[in-house]
Amino acid sequence: FEEKNWSDWKSTGNAFGKGPTETKNRIQGFRGKTLVDTYLINESDQPTGTLTSPAFKIEREQLNLLVGGGRHPGGTGVRLVIDGKAVHSATGNSTKNEQNRKVLNWVSWNVSKWMGKKARIEIYDRKTGGWGHIIVDHIFQSMKPMAKRRR
Repeated sequence: FEEKNWSDWKSTGNAFGKGPTETKNRIQGFRGKTLVDTYLINESDQPTGTLTSPAFKIEREQLNLLVGGGRHPGGTGVRLVIDGKAVHSATGNSTKNEQNRKVLNWVSWNVSKWMGKKARIEIYDRKTGGWGHIIVDHIFQSMKPMAKRRR
């Protein structure tokens, strides 16, 4: 998420703005300079919407991504969609560190049984209350899962 706009990703609603945002020194565990954060883009938990990737082919055994923000299954999160069905999902951890920064952690999904299939990533924010936001960064395919960070 290092572009100035969402490029081929499709955005609905108003939660995702025009493109990735800088971390404003309020997030720990990101990669690069910008990421998806529906709070920092808006400075509010009120906006809602979805951000959907273009279709891509599953070519490796693992899909790894950094996730943070609110822990609201079904309310805020990211999911992997294959053949129109969510096959994996994750939500944030509602965690801040000692410096009051939101913490991203690795999520790794074993996608080996869908090798060769087309998939999409959908990031969603349907929650408007406290911790009603999602943070996602650095999505990539790999042959091995990433180790979770210790707090």
